[in-house]
Amino acid sequence: MDHEGVSSEWAAMWQPMDSFIMNSIGQDCEGNPIIDHIFGCMLECFKNEACVGFSRKKAIGYWDLDECWLKTNIELNKIPNDPTWYTVFFNPKF
Repeated sequence: MDHEGVSSEWAAMWQPMDSFIMNSIGQDCEGNPIIDHIFGCMLECFKNEACVGFSRKKAIGYWDLDECWLKTNIELNKIPNDPTWYTVFFNPKF
């Protein structure tokens, strides 16, 4: 285990994509946003059975605490090449 019980193999199953998923009703998980570092966001999403990924600011480092917006869908309201935000999704087939 590498950090707070997160193995590097499990962390590698989270895939970043250069798209922002806009906040919208029916697409955001309840309790948004959460404030954590990227691995905390991964864990919170994984624990939420409705969550398939989360959006986060590009300028924030992995260990910086900031907003993560948990998403129930990463296909709707997708803005490719957003200059400020990106989305991370869980891909267990990686």
